[in-house]
Amino acid sequence: MNFPDREAMEVFLQEASEHLQYLREYSSILGEPSASRSELEKLYIAAHTLAGTSGTYGFPRFSEIAGKLAHVFQYALNAPLGSDLHGPLTEFLSDAISLLETDLLEISDTGKEVVDDVAAFRERYRFAFPAQPAPLNAELDSAATALSESRATIQEEEGPATGSYFDRLPADDEVPEEILEFFQPEAEEHFQIASDCLLSLEGSRNPEEINRLFRAIHTVKGSAAQVGLRRLGAIAHRVEDLIGRIRDGKLEPAPDVVDLCLESIDVLKKCLHRRWADEAEFRAGVDSLLARVAEFAPEEGDEAEGAGVASGVGPPESGQAAAREQQLAAPPSQDSQRKAKQAAVSKTVRVSLGRLDRMMNNVGELVINRTRMVGRVTELRRLIETLGFSKERLQGKVAEFQDKYEFNRISNAGWLPGYGGRGVPTPAMLTSAAAGDRSFWSEFS
Repeated sequence: MNFPDREAMEVFLQEASEHLQYLREYSSILGEPSASRSELEKLYIAAHTLAGTSGTYGFPRFSEIAGKLAHVFQYALNAPLGSDLHGPLTEFLSDAISLLETDLLEISDTGKEVVDDVAAFRERYRFAFPAQPAPLNAELDSAATALSESRATIQEEEGPATGSYFDRLPADDEVPEEILEFFQPEAEEHFQIASDCLLSLEGSRNPEEINRLFRAIHTVKGSAAQVGLRRLGAIAHRVEDLIGRIRDGKLEPAPDVVDLCLESIDVLKKCLHRRWADEAEFRAGVDSLLARVAEFAPEEGDEAEGAGVASGVGPPESGQAAAREQQLAAPPSQDSQRKAKQAAVSKTVRVSLGRLDRMMNNVGELVINRTRMVGRVTELRRLIETLGFSKERLQGKVAEFQDKYEFNRISNAGWLPGYGGRGVPTPAMLTSAAAGDRSFWSEFS
């Protein structure tokens, strides 16, 4: 499958797989009366993150199902669940997680979603998918959408002319407080992970820590855009570009780069909690940060312009439009076409469809077997705890029995030959000894 950003898609697939695994293992606590609020919050954060990131990557059906899971956990946080709801909710959660796992495998294989399975799921659980009324005037809606998109395009084109990075940022949407209440702890958790990774990079370059850092900022970017915090998402996107250059080896994690990343996290936290005194301070802080980020990670347009100026072939300002038209009108040469074809061929790997199908089937079986093995390991751990407790009790009883009857066993063993000239005692001696010991043991007991 072909995606515009294959590396980012791999990050999404890995994160989605981890969140689904967590939901599969711990969603059963919803029916337990002893479930703590922190456990339910973790389940909600996992489902909410799945809904946000999948919607950002253009998988609306996956996002819709994950959003329903998030609604269930949010409801469980705010209100107690009756005993009559445990059975239906458990069945709904299990089927929804299985559908998301199937959909994720299909996305990883073909880049498309399982439309038929999602439709069957919606038909089975109609109560969770109420019918929405059709818009009164679809043409007006489409015209309004086109107008808003054109305005956004004009704003993006006019933004650089002001010389302010802040003016390029999109405006935030109206975000309800209940969404911020759950989004802020999730973002803070990712910010903490990013800070820990940056501190570990000061001593050595660890690819695993760099990948964790990239995933944390990438998740914040996608989730912020999903909930409507577009400025936060745009700033996180530029920070992600900076970390991406570190991951690709184009930039070394020098102390000044690490300090800039830590400063970026501080700015993102201020944007998240709206700790700016006024708009002027917000503008100054963002402009200063993005200007420093642009020094280490210039945008694509800035890189192309800088390359043209460095080579000395850049057209003068008075004739930029004409030069662009001439470049577009001029046909590419045969050498450039041949080099482009060779580059495309060198980056292409041909694999038969049958082998890909077998590989994806094996991956699906591995995921299923891994889920089963995790469940078995959990059961074995519980069994080990039970056996350990039983073993301790048994050892205590054995020690108690041994201490109680050890002296009696030694007394009944009699005398051995060769000790003081005494031989094996006779039955009469044993009887008298036992009779004499009986009074002693009665007093001892």
